[in-house]
Amino acid sequence: MSKIDSHLLLNDNQKTLLQSVNIITVEWKSEQQSEAREFLKSNELLPEQILNGNTKWRTRNKNDRKNIIKYLYQCTCGSNVSAHKDTKGTGKSQVQFNFVECLAHVEITVEKKSGFFSKAKGYFEHNEECKKALRIAPSILNIHPSVKQMALDLLTLNASSIQILNDNQKFVEQKCQSQVIIDNYRLLLKPSDISNLTREFRKVQLKINTRILVEYSLENIFGKSDNDDKIDKFSLLKEACFHYQAKTKDSRLEVGLSTKEQREFAWNYGHQNILLLDGTFGICNRKILLFIILVLDKKSQGIPIAYFIFTPPSGKCVQSGYNYEILQKFLSKFKEALGTKNDVSFTPKVFNYYYLILF
Repeated sequence: MSKIDSHLLLNDNQKTLLQSVNIITVEWKSEQQSEAREFLKSNELLPEQILNGNTKWRTRNKNDRKNIIKYLYQCTCGSNVSAHKDTKGTGKSQVQFNFVECLAHVEITVEKKSGFFSKAKGYFEHNEECKKALRIAPSILNIHPSVKQMALDLLTLNASSIQILNDNQKFVEQKCQSQVIIDNYRLLLKPSDISNLTREFRKVQLKINTRILVEYSLENIFGKSDNDDKIDKFSLLKEACFHYQAKTKDSRLEVGLSTKEQREFAWNYGHQNILLLDGTFGICNRKILLFIILVLDKKSQGIPIAYFIFTPPSGKCVQSGYNYEILQKFLSKFKEALGTKNDVSFTPKVFNYYYLILF
């Protein structure tokens, strides 16, 4: 007799019935992720399926542990909301199906570092009343595919959320005669749509899963690995990275980037010439510091040739999170990456940071 999760919204009869049902456990390894996705898709349990709101599954709990995350889902036809009126998230009725005591529920375990599905445990069978249940509220409208593609195209061009929303509003007004719904699709985007599309874009186009910790994503990209698939996905970033140190309890995050083309610019315009260094503090909510090395071309226009990205030491504010030592470390690593030409090492004539000579 397995213990019933207290987060499930059940009445007494459901709790009794659950004591006699067969709980199924399915496990997958890293090389079985295709099978895992097929299994979850057939049960409408993929994250993107649940996110769009068109399935009967509703999230009941998220258990975030050290290396894994457990998601608990329950069929909305078996969610006894009225008996749990004081439960967080049940104050406002969003019921789309009648309550028919369906027992279906499942707990899905996802590995934090990789984002892989490792286990699904629960009772997957919906009762007959649930299978026949009709909606008692309008279904959630999905974004029109054309509108979604336009938003994804703008994301590819690094457009901001405000730009995408403004462009979408103009499209609806000028091209759709201000109609916001066509063939059960909605045309007008919401700010939350941009967040969801950005997450999808990063995962599909950039191969970055924003649902796992940033530290794990960086390790997947820049860390040492024998995984050929990973190398292929991030080959350009790996090639551009001349220095990487993972963030730990005792060390800060350090990333140095310079593409092959940028290194050519460094030799063409920076060797025996002036280099400029510009610093920016707190470039994101992680309070990252960014320093950029620039050279001046023949028209005196600045060209970035390297990026230094790092976190401030623990306990220090962002603006005091850098010193001569960290910049010297990055500059030395960058010089090593540039190598030599005709047996001559890369040597700038002068290095200028807000008119202060570093060396």
